[in-house]
Amino acid sequence: MSKTPDNEEIDDNDRVKKYGVKRLIIAGLLSLFFPGLGQIYNGQVKKAIKFMLVLTGAYSFVVYVSNWITSFFFELLLVFVIGFVVLFTIVIWIYNIFDSILNAKRINREKIVIEYRFWYGKKSIKYILISLGVLLLVVLVIKTNSHSPLLKKDSPFLNWEYSNSGTKESLRSIKYTGKQFIVVGDEGVILLSSNGINWDRVNSNTIETLYDVAYGNERYVAVGRNILTSVDAKTWTNVYDFQKGKGDFTNVTFGDGKFVATRYNGSIAISTDGGNWREISKSPNSITGLEFADNKFIAIGDCAKGVTSNNGINWTSFIADNETANKSYCDFFTSINYSNGRYIAAVKGYDDIQFGKVFVSGDGLQWKKVIEFGDNPNGIAINDKGEAVAVGSRMLLESKDTINWKSYKLDKYSNSTDMDSLESVAYGNGKFIAVGIRGVILMK
Repeated sequence: MSKTPDNEEIDDNDRVKKYGVKRLIIAGLLSLFFPGLGQIYNGQVKKAIKFMLVLTGAYSFVVYVSNWITSFFFELLLVFVIGFVVLFTIVIWIYNIFDSILNAKRINREKIVIEYRFWYGKKSIKYILISLGVLLLVVLVIKTNSHSPLLKKDSPFLNWEYSNSGTKESLRSIKYTGKQFIVVGDEGVILLSSNGINWDRVNSNTIETLYDVAYGNERYVAVGRNILTSVDAKTWTNVYDFQKGKGDFTNVTFGDGKFVATRYNGSIAISTDGGNWREISKSPNSITGLEFADNKFIAIGDCAKGVTSNNGINWTSFIADNETANKSYCDFFTSINYSNGRYIAAVKGYDDIQFGKVFVSGDGLQWKKVIEFGDNPNGIAINDKGEAVAVGSRMLLESKDTINWKSYKLDKYSNSTDMDSLESVAYGNGKFIAVGIRGVILMK
């Protein structure tokens, strides 16, 4: 004879007919699928909940802390902590499997009736519902922890998500080629992504800093101390060595069937295939921003003075803004972008002391200041809707029309010093992506 939860005696044959015999393989497989399901099958609901809470908590900890690691100072300690938690999780998972099997065996041997009438009968549908509920819990945990741990919960720009670049090297420039995003930076780092979420690092065959990258004629070009080229963005070749005294190339773009690369000192080099380069002229002014749009090249530097060309060979000087050009100190254009008949530029204050600014233009030659703010911008991007984003030292700005802007302090809303500076931003595939020092990537 056995006893029911109401302490009533019941014949063993009736018990088997009413409550069934626990199958060891089912109990084990359910616990293997997700901790606690085997215990639920055995009727040990309280124990099942304990297993689920412990292992879901451990999983959440690992997911959260893995994303949070951005500072080398904490890396070693956190690796040991995560390793311990992972080992603990594996041990508990295995224990939960054996526990469910042994208890199923004990229930059959000792003729124990399961504790709660709620779990009697209708076995197929109840375990399906339980499994779906547990999977929903896991999804909620993953979703909760997928928000950027670098951004505080009260951050007004939580619509930006942190994307793991897999590197601690500073990232200097990002471009969208129409097929994929490509990022270049310190130590020759080159990252590729089709969606802005998953990033692959490729071998650039250089340890020199790369400052900019461009795509055209089915070819990629990255510039810095040297010039690298690739046909697939995965295998790179050094085609232009550093020339002493001339400085690094800091900008590159493609237009009118050719690549144009510039140095800060104003020198300009061109190439039709990305492999063979020749220096064709030197601007009378420095060059810090370069863009090809509306069938012309535009290069602007200190004091809002620039040069423009329709073919990349013959260049004409112009002044982008007379007020800026006539000041005793010189602001300089750090980044230029274009979309749907509208140019936009990030302008940095002289010697990082003066206020940063955003300028707009209809033709790329005459510019107008639309905002001035406390920190200096490094990069800017605009999409076909006229929405724009500017990034820089300790700041991020957003605008829906390039005229009215909202400014956010990174150091105020960030949990990490790695968010100290963003270097570049690009728009493509329906999203803005910003990159910065210590491998930081933010995606909107």
